[in-house]
Amino acid sequence: MAAGSRVLDACCGAGYAAAGAAQRGAEVIGVDFSPAQVEMASTRNPACRFEVGDGCDLPFPDASFDCVLDAIGIPHLPDPDLGLREALRVLKRGGRFAFTVYDVPERAVGFGAIVPTVQAHGNADFEMPKGPDFFGFSDPGESRRRMEVAGFAVIEFTIVPQTWRVRTLDEAITAVMEGTVRARVALQAQTPEAMVRIRAALAPGGLLIVSGKIRFEDPAEQAFHEAAHLDFKRANGYSELEISGKRSALEGVMIVDTEAQHRQYFSAAGFRTVRKWYQCLNWAAFLVEP
Repeated sequence: MAAGSRVLDACCGAGYAAAGAAQRGAEVIGVDFSPAQVEMASTRNPACRFEVGDGCDLPFPDASFDCVLDAIGIPHLPDPDLGLREALRVLKRGGRFAFTVYDVPERAVGFGAIVPTVQAHGNADFEMPKGPDFFGFSDPGESRRRMEVAGFAVIEFTIVPQTWRVRTLDEAITAVMEGTVRARVALQAQTPEAMVRIRAALAPGGLLIVSGKIRFEDPAEQAFHEAAHLDFKRANGYSELEISGKRSALEGVMIVDTEAQHRQYFSAAGFRTVRKWYQCLNWAAFLVEP
């Protein structure tokens, strides 16, 4: 995308993709079927032009744009394949179409967890808004097949990590309630009692990570790891004075226990699952769960 390119943001929503294109010097038009979204996009991005339009029947002549963008719009179209053909129609020869969808539920953890959790722990007797398979384009092979049928020739896929930064589970649920359509319907159909179960399933418990020095029952093995640990320090720039000083400071203060003793402590405290996930010489780390 170069400065001066004509860009269409199809299914523009609040205009985030349009704003990114405008920052690169493109001439941008955004369309969305929702007048409220068009008004929001226009307010947020006065440098771009927005209008009400249908992603399956774009109100533009053939070969009008150098680039067409679609951010999470394809899964919401009543006929996604028609949307692909419309994007191709309004592209100039040699132009590019870029669209995003959510990954498969197994990898789109934040979003993909909601509906299955509702179905397992809440009231599943509700009618979802009609629409195509939301994850129908999440598989690259299926996306490629449908894009080739639509007429696209050179097709590339990139998996882009996305992190939801929320402070609490309620913030994540609020984001889904206020920022989605079908998942919001699933949550709105729940009773207060069902929501308690759903929250408990989405946050089943915490995880304690404990790491530190361990001791070995066998004296020979203990001596071997102590010597290897000191050699590691020397190899990383510690002087003999520094090694001796640290040992004197910790002597009689640091109480080093065996792995078996650590496991007993965790069990006595009420933890049920203990996994040693890392060990280097006489240092180990444990993942401990209720």
